[in-house]
Amino acid sequence: MQHGRRRVAGGIVAVLVAGSLAASGAGAGARPRDERPVARGDDRTRPPVQPGEVLVKAPAPGRGLERAVAAVSGRVQRSIGRGINVVSVPRGSEHTAAQRLAADPAVEYAEPNYFRSAASHVDGEVGWGVKRVQAPALWGGAPSLTGAGVRIAVIDSGVEADHKDLEGRVIRRFDAYRTGGRDDCGHGTAVAGVAAADHDGEGLAGVAPQADIVSVKVLTYSPDWGVCGAGDAEVIKGIYWVAREGSRAPRADIINMSLSGPGWSQSLEEAVDYAASKGVLIVAAAGNDGSVLVNYPAAYRNVLSVGGAKRRDGGLAWWEHSSFGAVDVVAPAKGIPVIQTDSVTTGGPCTVGGEPRVCADGTSFAAPHVAGLAALLWGRHEEELAALLPTDRVRRLRQWIAGTAEDVEGTPIKVDLKTGHGFTRGLAAADASDDPDRTLLTWQVEGRVLAPWKRMTGTPLTLRSRLVVSNGRGEVQASRHVTFAASRDASFSPTSEQTNDDGYAETVLRSAAGGRRTTLTASLDDGRSLRLVVYVLDRDDNVPGTVPPSSPFSDSLNLADDFDDVFRLRLRDGETVHARVGGLGPREDVALYLHRSSTTDISNPTHPPLREDTQAYADDWTRLKLTVGSDGVRYLHAKGSGTYRLRWWIVSPGMVRNAAATPSTITPNGDGRADRTRITWRVMRSGTMKVRIRNAGGKVVKSANLGRVAKGIRATRWNGRNNKGNLVKGGRYRVTLHWANTAGRISTTSTRVRVER
Repeated sequence: MQHGRRRVAGGIVAVLVAGSLAASGAGAGARPRDERPVARGDDRTRPPVQPGEVLVKAPAPGRGLERAVAAVSGRVQRSIGRGINVVSVPRGSEHTAAQRLAADPAVEYAEPNYFRSAASHVDGEVGWGVKRVQAPALWGGAPSLTGAGVRIAVIDSGVEADHKDLEGRVIRRFDAYRTGGRDDCGHGTAVAGVAAADHDGEGLAGVAPQADIVSVKVLTYSPDWGVCGAGDAEVIKGIYWVAREGSRAPRADIINMSLSGPGWSQSLEEAVDYAASKGVLIVAAAGNDGSVLVNYPAAYRNVLSVGGAKRRDGGLAWWEHSSFGAVDVVAPAKGIPVIQTDSVTTGGPCTVGGEPRVCADGTSFAAPHVAGLAALLWGRHEEELAALLPTDRVRRLRQWIAGTAEDVEGTPIKVDLKTGHGFTRGLAAADASDDPDRTLLTWQVEGRVLAPWKRMTGTPLTLRSRLVVSNGRGEVQASRHVTFAASRDASFSPTSEQTNDDGYAETVLRSAAGGRRTTLTASLDDGRSLRLVVYVLDRDDNVPGTVPPSSPFSDSLNLADDFDDVFRLRLRDGETVHARVGGLGPREDVALYLHRSSTTDISNPTHPPLREDTQAYADDWTRLKLTVGSDGVRYLHAKGSGTYRLRWWIVSPGMVRNAAATPSTITPNGDGRADRTRITWRVMRSGTMKVRIRNAGGKVVKSANLGRVAKGIRATRWNGRNNKGNLVKGGRYRVTLHWANTAGRISTTSTRVRVER
């Protein structure tokens, strides 16, 4: 999938679909015990937003920004720094208001304030996940690695500083809500415990039991969504606070974000990039949709994305609820023992070592396993890492963790769709980090799930992929010869290249057959190789020129191979497109979007769709209505899964006009010939015509299909009789003329006739 701004010539086709944010299982969403969750459906097809809020970045505050905000009936609420403002807009207008603001010259960019939720799905004793990432072996090694002095920022719902398993090691705190930092969800404390709970003979042990925790409270229980979450504005404030803008020393060495949501956000990516530029390793949960869902911040380039694994028959398997649109590594995600706050429960009852405990599921708890492992490695090489440039420091940690991951049973060899580079291993990473003769290979790729090679513009896809080569210590290896090869029905270039001074060689996949997996293999001159698996969608996704009929259209969408249907519409200034989806079953979910003419890739997350800015349409994503303000192509997009019926039409003002009745008053008589009125109108383009005559109560008394008519002035007559041939009562009647053509356009005009009796 395309991650943020990583675009190349021709663009990368990404699949962006919203996921189920509140995960299943006891304690999912981490809510206070005395509050009931809000019942909501499965929102897989649309990114959730903070109601009535958009984020606007302006080069400078002033009247220009005020004018732009006023034009969308908005108001600047507050600034979150770096020129970014939270702007309130009418509820339901978030997407459309953001696009209108983005088009204003006073605005650099604007986007909805996307909602991110805690990514939970539902001795000190050592949980199976801590054991499986080999943390205890590192504690008992020589030297003993415990993460002492390494700072992990848990950007979450807060961390209880006085918890017995964390006491004395919560060294700094930030609260976006200024409520004292209390963990009102329990989620942040549970996540911190997986990363760094004490191994002191009581409670549970975390991966790095002596690491320090920086508590960054950005999530809180949301009654709007019934889960623990927040808008991007709060998350962004927390990231900048950790990175300590303007300072040489960030407040933390590692950031853990066990939160996710499907909306791509430029302002959130800028915050992530800023933290990475300061040398902070950012680890984030991939999400719990169980599909190709791209979640952010995990999918950004400068984030180590962590998917989920589970135990099976003494081994490991991919956890079936883990999102896999963009995963670098996987870690334990099912049945993870977690520590609790006094007031909130996260997870459900389980047994660990014969003792009753609370366990939780989710990539929320996979991510801190990796963050804790990174803390152990950081502690092992603290002096040399501190001496490196920030970007080199982050790259070494990534190479150690991803380059030593092991394949998960039942998945293809190495970098596959579901588990990325594989399952993280602490001993292997630590051993490699001391071995200058070891070679580590990792892939950095801009997409994993792609649309067919011909997109709307008819140009081939271009997937840019890098093989990163380093030694075991993470030092890059330049001038290594790399040969690339791909499976059949795929083309790429170049076929071979030398690694550059940054230690990577790059190739571009230019085409691949739809409906199947494509394997790209990179081989070094010494025979070492690493495979990368991508998937190309099939059928009519993003294929140019597909036009649905104006009558009901039926099709099915399947997440496995056909994620969305796209239809090309040519619209004129002032026309209004309407669309409806019907025929869905109770477990099926299809949403409608409309994309502007400048969009060459409907699934590019940097081009959010247009939506009608009324509450009715904002709440029902099976309906769409939008009036366009310029001529051009638009793309009607049905996204989701299930069998559906689509009906759409375009209201085109002025195609039929100038209706008049002569005379305007008639007195019908018995012969049906005298006292008729002649109704005339002008047709601007040939089409079929219907006439409907209604009484004052709106009831149709007379209707007729006039058939196909050519451009020009046309006429018909009415003798004051209804469809049965009987004379109508006296009164005022509205004559409405309906025009339609085969392209799905409709237009109406009307006039009035008075009948006297």
